[in-house]
Amino acid sequence: MSVWAEKPAESVRIDAILEAHWKEKGVQGEAIVDDQIFLRRTYLTVAGRIPSYEEAQTWLASQDVDKRNKLIEQLIESEGFVNQQFNLWADALRIRTTGRDGDVSGGKYFVPWLKNQLRANTPYNVWVREILAAEGAPWDNPASSYYLRDVGMPLDNMAITMQVFLGTQMQCAQCHDHPTDVWTRRDFYEMAAFRYAVNTRRNYGQMEPLQPLLKELQERKLDGLSDKEKKKMNADKLLNPAGRDLFRSMRWQTTRNDRKLKFPDDYQYEDVPAKSVVDPHTIFGESPDVKKLKADDRAEFYANWITSTENPRFTVVIANRVWKSVMGRGALEPIDDIRGDSQSEVPGLSEELTAIMHQVNYDLKAYYRILLETDYFQRSAVVFDSENPDSYHFTGPTLRRLSAEQLWDSYVVLLKPDIDNRPENYQDPLPPPPGPVQLLSTFTPEQMADYLDSAEKAWKERQDARTAFYRVRSDPEKADTEEYKELKQTHQAAEKKWRSYSNVSDAMMMMGEAEEQDATEDQKKKGKKPQWWERNLARAADLNSPENVDHWLRVFGQSDRDIVDNADETSTVNQALLLLNSGETNSILTEKSDPVKRAKEAKDPIKALEALTIGFLTRQPSEQEKAYLLAQWETNPKLARERMAWAMVNTQEFLFLQ
Repeated sequence: MSVWAEKPAESVRIDAILEAHWKEKGVQGEAIVDDQIFLRRTYLTVAGRIPSYEEAQTWLASQDVDKRNKLIEQLIESEGFVNQQFNLWADALRIRTTGRDGDVSGGKYFVPWLKNQLRANTPYNVWVREILAAEGAPWDNPASSYYLRDVGMPLDNMAITMQVFLGTQMQCAQCHDHPTDVWTRRDFYEMAAFRYAVNTRRNYGQMEPLQPLLKELQERKLDGLSDKEKKKMNADKLLNPAGRDLFRSMRWQTTRNDRKLKFPDDYQYEDVPAKSVVDPHTIFGESPDVKKLKADDRAEFYANWITSTENPRFTVVIANRVWKSVMGRGALEPIDDIRGDSQSEVPGLSEELTAIMHQVNYDLKAYYRILLETDYFQRSAVVFDSENPDSYHFTGPTLRRLSAEQLWDSYVVLLKPDIDNRPENYQDPLPPPPGPVQLLSTFTPEQMADYLDSAEKAWKERQDARTAFYRVRSDPEKADTEEYKELKQTHQAAEKKWRSYSNVSDAMMMMGEAEEQDATEDQKKKGKKPQWWERNLARAADLNSPENVDHWLRVFGQSDRDIVDNADETSTVNQALLLLNSGETNSILTEKSDPVKRAKEAKDPIKALEALTIGFLTRQPSEQEKAYLLAQWETNPKLARERMAWAMVNTQEFLFLQ
């Protein structure tokens, strides 16, 4: 029996397909869950976190017969939905804002851009096409960061594009015909020939903003040189080492060119000669005559073909990916290795999901609503046994451990219940361009040339200090010596001085274009300084991507963003130790979390317990829990509260999405 006041027709069709499957298999669908489980499940699935105490208490107390539908609508339009969606796509797209890859790829520009696409509910096919057709610098066109994630690796990027957006694994075919699928090495290279039109590295001489500066440097440096020497004076040589270092970030941009891809020297098949030029050809359907296509046309064709409604895989893959994010297991598995003979265990399910995605025109919010408003979404969770997969008949969503991001964000909301409150029409701001790029539009070419002369001295000092310090640092006998300490201090000072040349404000003062200003007393006092435990207490989507290896997120399996969908949801000893013994659990959640504060204010021990169980577990306390707390309360209320809070965080009930 349905729990909905009214269900969309598409949700009805999905439930009917599943019910027909159960009848054929001689099984029953799981029972519909109660409000408490539904509330927690929906928050974790849609908003990526548990509800706060206030949110849970208000919704559970509501007598509105249509409150489940209204909750889904509320959460899909919330900031939490944006964060949860971003986490899913950050894993799939391997988005990085840390390390060298984070710097090169322009991840810090891609992150707010993608969040804003999700927030605006830009149709999926539109924003995917935008990243596949992107060109330019990431600060001008953040979508170009997708290609910059694989700088200098166009073949790998093409294979990843096929995997993420078309659910097709072609990596093996880069070296040989695929051993278990239909793809040949020739297929791989013919598909890669489209992607080869996009380049991710530019020379200094190709950068338009640098041209006025290069012209000025040319006039200064070519005077007195022979014609032969002048010909050798390219853009790299016109710039001094400091200039090449300052403008290095400008080299990583997506551009289009007409370079031709060739089959490799070791091409081992007789269908085409090794080292011959590759003619582009799509792996599905008939390609038009693309031999004469220019770079712009090849790049556009590539983006249009992948995201076309006629592409036999594009819609299937996104419909299946979202279904898995909601229900725990794809209609087709694996979701990124779909083949010509792939079939769902539930006849017609994948086809129906694909048809619905077409029907909603790739509106992900509309598609989520349809899935969430099925009876199937509210059925009790089922354990999927990977060693006996045939025993799972889609009688209910799968029981699964929370992702690292869901755990972290649930931890955060316990301490900051209003974490998702944002102003109306909020947009993530894009960071400014790199400092040197801003300076090019601020200084005249003459000023910029003078600035590089000044920077060269600081650059050389930094290089000398670094060399001297690294030599001592690699010598175990020099550790903790006065020489080591002095060289370290000198290196740090030289590094700081050099970095100031990339800072716009510092550069303006060095060139006499601005005066140093002291912060006013009001500015110094502005804002309450957060306590130690509050620092970096933000949603996972707003932290480093990925976080440092010792962060809670990484301990619980956050993806390293090196491989597509590389998150690890298995349990480890380190996770257990973190929950059992860490300061985050012992001194923060058990003392400073919102449910514990509410429990402190409650004079009645049962009311205190309700604050804890609703706040941590989204449910009323059991009789056993009441008996335990009452026995402990008279002796030491504080210890009783802390023990209950500690125990709840360490239970499977808290750690699993049921």
